[in-house]
Amino acid sequence: MVKLTVGANQWTGVMIESSGVIVTTSLALGSSPLAAFRTFDGSTGQAWVVGRDDNLDLAILEVINPAQTFDAIPAHGGNPPERNEALVLMHYQANSFGPDKFNSSVVGSRQDGATGIDYLQMSGFSIGGEQGGGAVDAKGVLRGLRMDSARMIALGIGRIGEVWTMDAFALSSAMVPRLKAGVSIINVTDGQCTQLGAPPPIPAIYKGDITANDAPLAAGQRVYARVTKTSTGEELWFSQVVETEGRYFITVSICDASFNNSTTNTSVIEFWFDSNATATTSTYDVGKIATNDLTF
Repeated sequence: MVKLTVGANQWTGVMIESSGVIVTTSLALGSSPLAAFRTFDGSTGQAWVVGRDDNLDLAILEVINPAQTFDAIPAHGGNPPERNEALVLMHYQANSFGPDKFNSSVVGSRQDGATGIDYLQMSGFSIGGEQGGGAVDAKGVLRGLRMDSARMIALGIGRIGEVWTMDAFALSSAMVPRLKAGVSIINVTDGQCTQLGAPPPIPAIYKGDITANDAPLAAGQRVYARVTKTSTGEELWFSQVVETEGRYFITVSICDASFNNSTTNTSVIEFWFDSNATATTSTYDVGKIATNDLTF
């Protein structure tokens, strides 16, 4: 198991490949494509989201510049576990350094008619915060990924307090390859000023030419802007999918006025693509239109 942290959010992921590939739930990421991780043996670093589907609450992250190989838990590629089969549920609680382990067993299953994905109901009671943890069998093989209880209720499958995992066969056979291919479905709006009522501030716009590996960046790729308030280190992420080859356009609108540049505060904007930041930076000013050519 791997502990993941983005801002104040802490949850769990599963290292499924020793090269540093992590599968987890996606909604706890907020708008961030970057998460800090810690393994059970104390290894730490950062991992980048290579694929994400908020409709399924799934994400694949890869460790940035891994300096080691990791202990991994392979995902099962066969039939779901049988009813009453004994498994161990594992996850990190907030501010803990080691995963909690609970004996459990399969008590039922349901299939999502829209996706065909099988979800397994496990014995036990959910108190929240266990999302992204694993259900592991006696051979140390991942048989299910712990899902957020609220999402299972929204699907019409779960009820308050029930424990559900996504069957590992769906992960290994379809979801992991799809996410590794770079699926980018982001439904959260953390940091974006979308509140009703008073008019939001005039957005800042950042645009220009963009190249990666000495070629214009292809349409369909997602580019990120990280806004960091230098006085506190607080950060917000914004992103946009490139619509025209070699050109990017990112809109930043923040309701929190303290992010706007003033005589007492500075907010720096970094631009990111594929786990890399450019040397080019900018500042956040309400109503600003800035042209910055980016090279990755």
